[in-house]
Amino acid sequence: SRAKSEFISRVSHELRTPLNAMLGFAQLLENDPRETLSTRQREQVKLSRQAGWHLLGLIDDLMDIARIESGQLKIDLVALPLRDVLDPVISMNESLAREHAVSLAVANPSQADQRVHADPARLRQVLINLITNGIKYNRPGSLVQLDISHDAQRVHIDVTDTGIGMSEDQQSHLFEPFNRLGREAGPVAG
Repeated sequence: SRAKSEFISRVSHELRTPLNAMLGFAQLLENDPRETLSTRQREQVKLSRQAGWHLLGLIDDLMDIARIESGQLKIDLVALPLRDVLDPVISMNESLAREHAVSLAVANPSQADQRVHADPARLRQVLINLITNGIKYNRPGSLVQLDISHDAQRVHIDVTDTGIGMSEDQQSHLFEPFNRLGREAGPVAG
C-alpha cells in the first residue's frame, strides 16, 4: 500500500508539471494584447483551460486516494461566501450545458451570498460532479437547476435535473464506486 501511494504521488507530480505549463500557455494566449483571438478561438482556449483544470482536479483526486490510504487526508474547513465556489463552477459548466442544449440555472441566486463553513476544494468537487452528471446524462431542452436554501445551522444546495431519471433498481446502486448504472455502453464518457 505504501509503495502504491508513493507511486501515485510520483506520477501525479509528473502529470502536474506539463499540465501546469499547458494551463499557463492557455492563459498567455487569452491575455496576449498583441494578438487578439477570435471569438471562436477564445472559446476553444477557454474550453481547453477548463479541461486542464478538470484534469488537475482528477490528479488531486489520485493524491487524495494515496492520502486516505495513509491516513493523511486533510480537510480545510474555512468560512467563505458560497458564491466564491458556486460562480466559477457554474461558469465552468455553461459551455458543457450549451453543447448539450441543457439549461443551467440557479433558482434563487441571492441565496449564494450565504456564508458556509466548508472545504472549498471538496465543495467545488461535489458541485462539479453533480452538475456535469446532470448535464451529460440529460436530454436536449432539459434543465439542471440549483436551489439554495438555509436554516439556522446549514446551507442546503439541491441539484435537480429534468432528464431521463433513474429506476428504483438504479437508485439502489447509486453510490457503488465506478457503477455507471447501465450506461456503460452509452455515448457519454464516464
